[in-house]
Amino acid sequence: MGKHILVALGVILILASSLALAEELPAIPPLPNKFQNIKIVKPDPSIPKDIADLWGEWEGNWRYVGDMKNANGLKYDQEVRKAKVIVYDIPSPGKLQFLWGIGNSPYYAVKGGWWNNESDIEDHEGIKSFSRISQSEGGQGKNMRFHLENGILKGDNTGSFSIELKKVR
Repeated sequence: MGKHILVALGVILILASSLALAEELPAIPPLPNKFQNIKIVKPDPSIPKDIADLWGEWEGNWRYVGDMKNANGLKYDQEVRKAKVIVYDIPSPGKLQFLWGIGNSPYYAVKGGWWNNESDIEDHEGIKSFSRISQSEGGQGKNMRFHLENGILKGDNTGSFSIELKKVR
């Protein structure tokens, strides 16, 4: 009987230590007060469906998918931070407005936070997309380009990271 208890305790310790090693990504910070008054406006029925489908609240995680020579200890397809997109207005078929929120990354010295964005809606071979331009890049280039694929909002930033967001509202 004592032997079985020791084996059970050993199994519990192994499970507990492996769960402790599985690092939970930090949460996205709460929406700051300066964005609390933003109204989420449902798209007008005149907006084409493939564009209106971009509207809503989306959540998911960034994943590292870059060159393993430059991975800095990351594993391919490893989750590196939480992210959220809230497409709150599509005033015309060519523009949308959205909030972009990210959690702190345990792998990079980059703080999480929220940013308000406006983007042109682009058409790439029949697929509608929109982009976030990083403020830290001085507006140069696209930081993340998003498009819908099978009900998932997917994004990438020049091949190093990808993101898949599920609609939550």
